[in-house]
Amino acid sequence: GCDSTVNLTLTVYPSPIIICNSDTSVCINSNPFALQGASPNGGFYSGNGINSGLFYPNIAGLGLHTLTYNYTDANQCSNSCNFIVKVETLPIVNCPPNFNISINANPYYLNGGMPIGGTFYGNGVNTNVFFPSQVSTGNNIITYTFQDPITLCYNSCNFTAYVFDPSLVSCSQGLTLCSNDPPIILNQGNPTGGTYSGQGVSGSTFDPSIAGPGQHLIIYNYDDGLTIGQCNFLIVVGNPFENSTNITICQGDTLIWRGKTITLTGTYYDSLLTT
Repeated sequence: GCDSTVNLTLTVYPSPIIICNSDTSVCINSNPFALQGASPNGGFYSGNGINSGLFYPNIAGLGLHTLTYNYTDANQCSNSCNFIVKVETLPIVNCPPNFNISINANPYYLNGGMPIGGTFYGNGVNTNVFFPSQVSTGNNIITYTFQDPITLCYNSCNFTAYVFDPSLVSCSQGLTLCSNDPPIILNQGNPTGGTYSGQGVSGSTFDPSIAGPGQHLIIYNYDDGLTIGQCNFLIVVGNPFENSTNITICQGDTLIWRGKTITLTGTYYDSLLTT
């Protein structure tokens, strides 16, 4: 039935007062960043998307994320606070189609990027205008960038401006034929492999009987995806002499023969023309 007493002193420390980061938003394609701004210094952050004090938006994913700042003071008293990081989606951006343009062409105003209101960047681009003379021939990558006015997130897409030198495509001299000559195979275009068009042309064949007498402009187009160009040449088709027709010509007269004007100064010979 004996009792005794002892006096103890118990010290109660207050919890540390901490202040968290302000709520914020970040784009999902942003680089990882260090979380800072909470006080007192010396605590640590925890939550979805956090690794070694860095917040990874692409790991956290889209949406609202509640993050915690934890702090322990010298008295081993702890406290924590929460704040929100919102990971924003990127705007959907579409580029205009690829295009071909001559290196000699006038400056080309770039448009067609969606949503409208973005900016074009790239070699040879200045204030949304493409200057083909300022770049090399071949493929030139152009980037269209758009910023969402609400989330302030950027997104971009790329397309290609193919610049070609049309002088690499050339045509040789034209021909002079009679309307009763047989069809011929056209080979005036260089490089070979292009397409011919014009009166009397079918594929790569020219038929003077279909074209008829006169001068005929033949156009040659070449496009192999790397070299693009166009040239042209003339085919002159003349009326032949008919064997059944007797023709009296005096020296000094002129006549049209095989598309050429001939002045007779004496006896004239031709593979199809007798004296």
